[in-house]
Amino acid sequence: FAFFCLILLIFFDATLWGSRLLPSVGHVLWGRTPPRLTLFEEAERMMLVSFCAYSLAELRREAKAGNLKESKKVLHLLGQGGSTNGGQNIGKSLAVADLLEIIDDNRYYLKRKYGLYGLSSFDVVRRIDERRAKTKIVKSKRSITLEDYNDSDEGRKLVYGIAMDRNERRITLFFRGTYPKGTNDWTRNLQFDMRKCPTPPLVLEDDRAPQQVLFHRGFYEYMFDNQDHDHPKERYDEILDHLKKLFKKHRGFKLYITGHSLGGALGTMTAFYLASSLDPDIPKPITVFTFGSPMAGDESFRAAYQILESKGLIRHLRVSNYEDMIPKGLPFSVADKKLYKHVGVDLVLYNRKPWYEIGYKRVWPAQRVPKDGVAFPKFTLNPVRAHDITEYLGRILDNFDRLKEYELDDFYPDF
Repeated sequence: FAFFCLILLIFFDATLWGSRLLPSVGHVLWGRTPPRLTLFEEAERMMLVSFCAYSLAELRREAKAGNLKESKKVLHLLGQGGSTNGGQNIGKSLAVADLLEIIDDNRYYLKRKYGLYGLSSFDVVRRIDERRAKTKIVKSKRSITLEDYNDSDEGRKLVYGIAMDRNERRITLFFRGTYPKGTNDWTRNLQFDMRKCPTPPLVLEDDRAPQQVLFHRGFYEYMFDNQDHDHPKERYDEILDHLKKLFKKHRGFKLYITGHSLGGALGTMTAFYLASSLDPDIPKPITVFTFGSPMAGDESFRAAYQILESKGLIRHLRVSNYEDMIPKGLPFSVADKKLYKHVGVDLVLYNRKPWYEIGYKRVWPAQRVPKDGVAFPKFTLNPVRAHDITEYLGRILDNFDRLKEYELDDFYPDF
């Protein structure tokens, strides 16, 4: 009888319970439940994925130019049409181990073209694969895969990718940050005026909800206003379709969203709409990690975002380097006479004591006074470096001992 009950339990695990409501019974029975991650572990993983958005862009450009060994094969693996699966078959994905093999096969050329410093940007893939190889859960080399990378028509449209980690049962949507060569990124960055949009119905259920939300026009239209005759779907709709296919196939997986710079702002907006979606195929809460992100909306956006946080539908860590001016950016829209506002839990990283500050700040701008008494961002002769994604990764790694003491949920108890 006990054996029969066990088989019945595993059957329900595969059909309903394990897919929606509970962790996989098989994972629990055999000690394979994905471990709870510290704030450092989550931040480091999302930082590496955000980093890969740039590395993949360079690899595809080099392959298109015929500069890599077996460039045609590389383009086929990375997506000839700008997507690893062309949007047709989500099952055709690229293992991180195979991506690392492409980098190693072309290591001499990449070192000669980008130098040792530039080569290190490709080696973040090695760090991801080394973690995969050490896992005790899913030991296949396909346990971490790139499910999609879409840079089709990147001269006009934003670039995004989707990665999957079967060890930690996580699907990560990531956005590439500002890329200066051959893209529309800077044009969108500089569209500072705001665009009014209706508040999603789920948010309107709360009495505190604003009737409309104001977004940075450039960021919003990059995501939601870019269809044409050749591309009838908005980028957001493409992303939603890909995510729904993946989550239907991988029940019980979590959704994470990340990005650096422009990618962080796009990720913040996307998370807002996905979290307020009533689609049952999108799991909640959505977890967001952004790095060096500019502000995406005004006070109304922040109020609506906080309602989703209070409902447990979204949690967000926003990381910024102390000297980085991009997150501070232009804090207002002259045309709309409105201030921009940040959202989420604020983690500020320093290159000296006190090393970091973290907390949920509901009021912005607010004077930041670290322990050493400095009230304003330290002047730097190299503001570009403070915003560089390599600098962000370095500071996160430097704070391993400090950030491992926290979990992201520690900063949402008062909701």
